[in-house]
Amino acid sequence: MMKKFHLLLLLAAMFSLPVTLTSCGDDDDDDNVSITIPTGTATNLTMERVVGTWKRIHSRGKEIKNGRVTKQWDKNVERDQDHFVFYADGRCLLLDYEDDQRLWEVEERASFSIQNGCATFQGGTLRDVRIVSCTDYEMVIVYTIYDDGDPNDVEQYVDTLSLSSHRTDLLGIYDPSTERPGDYWDENAPSATGLTMRDIKGTWLITHSKGQIVEGGKITSTWNRDVTSKQNHFVFYNDGRAVFMEIKGDYKDQTPYWTANGSAMFTLKDGQAIFSDGTLCAMKILSLKGNEMTVHYLRYQDKTFSVMERHTETLKLTTDNTDFLITK
Repeated sequence: MMKKFHLLLLLAAMFSLPVTLTSCGDDDDDDNVSITIPTGTATNLTMERVVGTWKRIHSRGKEIKNGRVTKQWDKNVERDQDHFVFYADGRCLLLDYEDDQRLWEVEERASFSIQNGCATFQGGTLRDVRIVSCTDYEMVIVYTIYDDGDPNDVEQYVDTLSLSSHRTDLLGIYDPSTERPGDYWDENAPSATGLTMRDIKGTWLITHSKGQIVEGGKITSTWNRDVTSKQNHFVFYNDGRAVFMEIKGDYKDQTPYWTANGSAMFTLKDGQAIFSDGTLCAMKILSLKGNEMTVHYLRYQDKTFSVMERHTETLKLTTDNTDFLITK
């Protein structure tokens, strides 16, 4: 009886979430906006004008999946505390503020140069970057981000930035080299023992995630945060599939659903789960106690295997039913 009550509460929370979000006005995605990406590029640029720390204060844009616009937004983002920093050596960083660490982390990057008043961007994870306009105190910048390096799953941004300072050392930027090995990922961690399919099978909510991004063999970013509100799940099936299910919201009616975004296969041998690589690699069940499981795995951002994500995640059993989530 208690289990059914728990499931009803969870369903009510998940299905009410998008309704709550759409009532928040300018701070959230808007079904009624139609975003046009501006053309052209500023021709009045100099390094003296561009170099500095610029705060994101407003963002417009759209998400495009397989050629279809699935989401659009036009909102104030000043409270997010995210910044662009343009350095004199040609680095451009998009910094994401992390409340738990009270530091900024490098979210995206590119290199730039300025010639004849125009900025040219190349390399990194920021794509199709253009500075559309720039005054002494305000900049409009256009850029695209590929989700996991997939050119068929992109977000296009038109951001308005406000100059905080021409200094580039204002923000405390997290330095991953200060982390101790094993804090976020331990490749030699032993697998849990004494497991049965009955223990593993089911739908598991991801409640906490920590990990690292490794580029060219160097740790460039880390995270360590509660992710319960994201409502992403792992589903472990009787046939040996382990599938990462990512929550989505339909663009028109905002009904939540889940899609597979990574998987691996596993078998049980002598009480241990042995995983073979799929789109998730080196997966292990590190512990399983009651309704809580800890797993780790690798995810590569592109087909070159040059950018790797290391994940260690805590899961909480939602139900032993593997058909619990609405999928598309």
